[in-house]
Amino acid sequence: MHVLQSCCGHFLTRCYSSSGKFAVAAVCGMPAVVKLADGALCNHISSAAQILKSGGIVALPTDTLYGLAGLAQHATAVHDIYKVKCRNQAKPLAVCVAQVEDIYKWAEVTVPRELLVSLLPGPVTLIFKRTKALNKELNPETELVGIRIPDSDFIRKVTFACGAPLALTSANISNQQSPLEVEEFKELWPEVAGIFDGGRIKPDFLDDTSDETYPSLENEILSNIVLRSAARDPNKYHNKLTLSEDQKVRTIRNPSREGSTVVDLSVEGFFKIVRQGIALHNTVNVLNTRGLKLLL
Repeated sequence: MHVLQSCCGHFLTRCYSSSGKFAVAAVCGMPAVVKLADGALCNHISSAAQILKSGGIVALPTDTLYGLAGLAQHATAVHDIYKVKCRNQAKPLAVCVAQVEDIYKWAEVTVPRELLVSLLPGPVTLIFKRTKALNKELNPETELVGIRIPDSDFIRKVTFACGAPLALTSANISNQQSPLEVEEFKELWPEVAGIFDGGRIKPDFLDDTSDETYPSLENEILSNIVLRSAARDPNKYHNKLTLSEDQKVRTIRNPSREGSTVVDLSVEGFFKIVRQGIALHNTVNVLNTRGLKLLL
């Protein structure tokens, strides 16, 4: 075991496995919280990429929530994300890439490029069938993979600097509140090798007043729309899902913490809403415009 100092200024423990390969496995003490607003962004990007390339886990801002990230192609990093979050191993991790062109290496894309660029970068996760190039130890229970390109310069530049996709999930213990600022996941600080603070996240798709009552399309309402559509359509498909005002309900909640909207596009010509997220209405409008059908 060796100790090295990262360019963020904190010390990492380099542990060797039986195969002789090393991974950043633990932090000696509390890692420094790096403020992204201090004018040294290039250095911070390099620091984060160095940690990730060594197999470490970092906490960093996205366009929706603070996330935990590790190299998707690094088996130890993937395992450590599950361990840090106390996450069920059966729950898949999304993959973050730097640009639309990268998606084609890791996923079997079923939609035109124009649709991808209409939604990405943005608060949307698109699910496709995975390619053989993706790490077999990432989400081994499924042939699908969720792809993200957050509308956040820092994480995209870090991903580009790594030259590989990142496994990405929210920076919280599973089933606890998703964080909008670094102070909300202090219990995880000792478990990661780098913390990058971009301030409080305010998703562009929402109002600033996060504690107010918001219009929402609840899952039950969506199910009712689908059932009514299926009753009218003998093929059980509905050409378009229109979100009118009378199909919305008002409920006391905090939608700014719901994360990205997750859409399954693995079947060509169809879409399925897996998670409502913060960008449902815009996402459905884009899919409708491109002629995709709702898949039951």
